[in-house]
Amino acid sequence: MPPAGWTEGNNGVTLGWEIEAAGLGVLLGSDHAFHDDFTGANDNYLMSPAMDFTGAAAVYAYCDQGVTYASWRDHHYVDISLDGGLTFINVADDLAADGYSVLNVDLGAYAGTNGVNVSYHYTGDFASEWELDNLVVDDIGPPPPPPAWPNLPSAFMPAGGYADDFESYGGVVPAHFGVNELAAATGLPDPEAYCDIAGSSGLGAYSGTACLEMGLDPLSNNYHDVRNGLIIGLNGAGAYGLNLDFQAIDHGEETDIWDGVWVSDDGLTWHQAYGPWTSLLSSWQAVTAVNLDGAGANTNGDFYLLFAQDDNFPYGYLDGLGADDLMVTDPGPPAPTLAVTGLVAGGSASIDVTYCTPGGKVRVGYSLVGGGPTSTPFGDLLLSPPYKELPFMTADPAGSASTSATVPAGTTGVAVWVHAIDMASTTFTNGLAEVIG
Repeated sequence: MPPAGWTEGNNGVTLGWEIEAAGLGVLLGSDHAFHDDFTGANDNYLMSPAMDFTGAAAVYAYCDQGVTYASWRDHHYVDISLDGGLTFINVADDLAADGYSVLNVDLGAYAGTNGVNVSYHYTGDFASEWELDNLVVDDIGPPPPPPAWPNLPSAFMPAGGYADDFESYGGVVPAHFGVNELAAATGLPDPEAYCDIAGSSGLGAYSGTACLEMGLDPLSNNYHDVRNGLIIGLNGAGAYGLNLDFQAIDHGEETDIWDGVWVSDDGLTWHQAYGPWTSLLSSWQAVTAVNLDGAGANTNGDFYLLFAQDDNFPYGYLDGLGADDLMVTDPGPPAPTLAVTGLVAGGSASIDVTYCTPGGKVRVGYSLVGGGPTSTPFGDLLLSPPYKELPFMTADPAGSASTSATVPAGTTGVAVWVHAIDMASTTFTNGLAEVIG
């Protein structure tokens, strides 16, 4: 039966809408409006009492909704009636996918109108289900959704060389961790979501006894969708590149949009660096060379590294993701690199050396005979004698040094070999074999 003041219309095939407890609506509360069409075609509506909008400049109708078997749905309409349900005007055709979301309809076209009924109109042929709860009509609209991950770390660890096997914490969350255990539908805390850093399930870690475990609580039989995320605060200042290696185990994850490894520089916008989890095995295995600085977030200062999982069965039973032995590596600066451009007879060639020691001397030589090698105290010089040296250069604060040299006229087609050395680190660059243009 509809609640007092509400009206239900149906085509006689089924009882239409039900106000029921539990069922599919564990995330919408114990009582909610529910409709399915398991008995055949349906064309049913649940209509609100008449409302007076004469004092409103804006009007919104919004509620929590759950959709199951969306592919079998014809329509989930929101209609307006101005004559008590004799005729209806369609104002929205909600096309939400399976899962839970907020259904929000702008009724501003009816602001200033009296006698407005809002109708939730279901049509379907077989097996589609629609749940509604917490219906509100007001002039403000629904509040914005909570952040995807509300619990952020309060401290940041140096990113290069960061290693974590979770053994030292004893299950106590450190300041550079943020643990999120949320209901997937609402983004609010869920007591049965499970993001554990102690390996509490007893199913084992890759090394030691502690690891990251994410899923539904291993002791729960209340199967519903949860979203878990461990966020690690890191600082990549001065790093030349950040790569992540870790061990992982997949207990049966299906693909969800939040699955994987993510990075963010503000805690609001997240960029996926790895995922989903479905390519992994049900045994521990290595995931290597996950590029963090190339995912889209700025990792040159404080940033967040997120391990995320979203699914509906307990950790270790059909679902759940485990991770262990995290390692973030910084490959360091590239070796000093030599480049020559504009090598044209009668012109001026540019000689550039990058990734040198800032403020250090850089020496450059060339040979018209060959590319060596010639043994030196610093290693092999890739020039054959006789060779000549250009005036030495000094690298700038970024480690770059450059100079120019006049190329004699009439030398087109002459071969020239060029090599350089960063004297501060006594490191040779790459050697070049060029032909004057």
